[in-house]
Amino acid sequence: MYQADKKAETILQILGQFQRIPVLNRSELAAKLGLYTSTVSIRTKELIKLGLLRERGPGESGTQGGRKTTLLELNPGYGLFGAIYLGHSRLQAALFDPALNQTSYTEKKLIDGAIPRLLREMAGWMKAKAGTLSLRAVGTAVSSVVSEAGTVDTSSHFSRSLPELPRILADELPRAELVQDNDANLAAGIDLNLLEEGRRSLLHLLVYESIPTVGSGLVLNGALYRGPGGSAGELDEAIFPLNGAAGEELARLGCLMGRYLNIEALFISGELSPTERSRLVTALNSLNPEFPYQFIDDPHWVEKGAALAAMRKHIKTIAGVRR
Repeated sequence: MYQADKKAETILQILGQFQRIPVLNRSELAAKLGLYTSTVSIRTKELIKLGLLRERGPGESGTQGGRKTTLLELNPGYGLFGAIYLGHSRLQAALFDPALNQTSYTEKKLIDGAIPRLLREMAGWMKAKAGTLSLRAVGTAVSSVVSEAGTVDTSSHFSRSLPELPRILADELPRAELVQDNDANLAAGIDLNLLEEGRRSLLHLLVYESIPTVGSGLVLNGALYRGPGGSAGELDEAIFPLNGAAGEELARLGCLMGRYLNIEALFISGELSPTERSRLVTALNSLNPEFPYQFIDDPHWVEKGAALAAMRKHIKTIAGVRR
């Protein structure tokens, strides 16, 4: 791993701990990350200088007394990270602080032919809401295939091709770093960051029963798996249609992928009726009682994942990663 990559990864691990636990001292941070205290001290000093972290004040003395440790926390004054979610029927936008607390939210109904205009309006809304705070980076989630270049391609359930998406946002948000990805991929990324310490292979099923469609985000050995063309999270309806009892079908899909990909945990979010959710729970417990699963009820989980992806890109830039 290049030095800049290693530095960026350490910083992201530090930020991830503060996103889970708001206040920590350097010794606690080092213990949780399995790093030398000296390494943590160097990186936290850099983050304080940048303004991402701040010292909160003295903590408690150790069990044997002595000098009190200094507590650290994320600094909300550093700036904001934006998220835009281009879904099936809505265009949603949100702003998050460095701790991934949502500070503002808005949405608009999607109108074919008006998406470029709506994207510009959302970008203007973000700048207005940010006010005097810096809008550091913006992540865009799309319910379709997103190429490495960030263009939106059509899929079996998303007919809108938007090759101009990166250009529109770059024109409207010239000072913010930009990143785009599939919605289920971004949901899986936030699962790994906020929910799962120790488990390195996860599956996220993003379900929209009314469409009906299901997307999957895969994290294998701690890294998001996108596939050669970025379509690893897309399940074509011709291959896996949600017909009949959606809950039972989703349970079979989750258990099948879990078994053959050595998945350690399953997460489900989106829009699933109480009836189908109950069927899904029953089927999962029947098919594989040992398979851990969790429902994500946060309605803005995908947007939070997009903001995290934006933050990751921003941190890599700070660390000097150039690819």
